[in-house]
Amino acid sequence: MKRHHFGLAVLILFVMFAQCLYFAWDTGQTIDETFYNGSGYAMVRYNDYQRLGEHPPLVMQLGSLPLLFLRPNYPYEDPVYIDHVPQEDRVDLSRTGSKFLYQKGNNPQLILFLERIPVILITLLGGFFVFRWGYELFGFSSALVTLVLYAFSSNMIANGSLFTTDMAVAIFFFVSIYFTHRIFISSPLRNAVYAGIFSGLTLLSKMSGLILIPAIFALFCLAPVLQPELKNKTLPNI
Repeated sequence: MKRHHFGLAVLILFVMFAQCLYFAWDTGQTIDETFYNGSGYAMVRYNDYQRLGEHPPLVMQLGSLPLLFLRPNYPYEDPVYIDHVPQEDRVDLSRTGSKFLYQKGNNPQLILFLERIPVILITLLGGFFVFRWGYELFGFSSALVTLVLYAFSSNMIANGSLFTTDMAVAIFFFVSIYFTHRIFISSPLRNAVYAGIFSGLTLLSKMSGLILIPAIFALFCLAPVLQPELKNKTLPNI
């Protein structure tokens, strides 16, 4: 990749970054974000995984890490319980998250903004790999058009600027498929390692990431059919 091609891609991603920051600061809380606020900060500050909820913890932990510098007041001793029954496994995460944001003397706008920044960075990572894969497949012009469509898509900016799990699982899924595809092209050991890392991140982001397992299995089954020269190719042991 030529240096000025890479520089232009970085410039477009920087514009997307600015758009996402504005959206993250100016947009109010969504319904899902109260649920994630009820569990994320409890995990990173108190190491309490009983308030995890139904999804894996990665995105909630990443989003809550910046709050360690802010040290907001969290209702750890007085959460909201389902049916007002004081049992740890009956904590109402959505109402506890709402109490955390609005009833403990915290700045909800600042908390939400800080929680959304890690998701924004993951969104930018997705833009980089969209450009990179497009560059490898079709060249600079096509990759640039693809990146522009990605960076200025209202759906990408909106979903990539919220403290939710959706964008993270989508990006990690995409990057996992990218490196799995590259296993059959060059440097199989290195790309297998990267594919394994991002596959793990996918599975740690959201339950729906489980669909990655049959997707990768299908790629390994179809690769010898779609690329006959790979039929007798063996991967090195890891």
